[in-house]
Amino acid sequence: MSSLAVGLGELYFNQRYKPGSILKFNMECDDPNRDTRYKFGIVLNKNTEEDEALLAITTTNHKFFDTGRFEDDILRIGVGEYPCFDKPTIISLREIRSEPVARLKTLCISKQLTFHGELTEVDLTVIKEKIIHSKVIEGKYKKRIV
Repeated sequence: MSSLAVGLGELYFNQRYKPGSILKFNMECDDPNRDTRYKFGIVLNKNTEEDEALLAITTTNHKFFDTGRFEDDILRIGVGEYPCFDKPTIISLREIRSEPVARLKTLCISKQLTFHGELTEVDLTVIKEKIIHSKVIEGKYKKRIV
């Protein structure tokens, strides 16, 4: 890859990487039948100068959340609220995924990461409130998000 392409990729990343950014990236997954898969993640860091990105991962698999038991730990996004979500989507706040920013930049440069807008201030505020009151998110992450 040319140095110009790398520079443009880094510029693209740096301009879009901010709190509330919606990114789609090729991530390692827990499924034993798959090494990686594309998922949407929401940048949660209040300070995006950190070396580690804190991400909330989305899912369209609602079965686990159908009982309503986890409403305090998720944010439901309806179809049409954001152009990138064409199915009812859940932003899970039950587990924060940490990723090295350098890895995300590399994925971006290699076109395995793309940005798809930003959450609204309202949704970002709801997420922060849920994280403040979360019983499952570690304090070390809470301090870096809210």
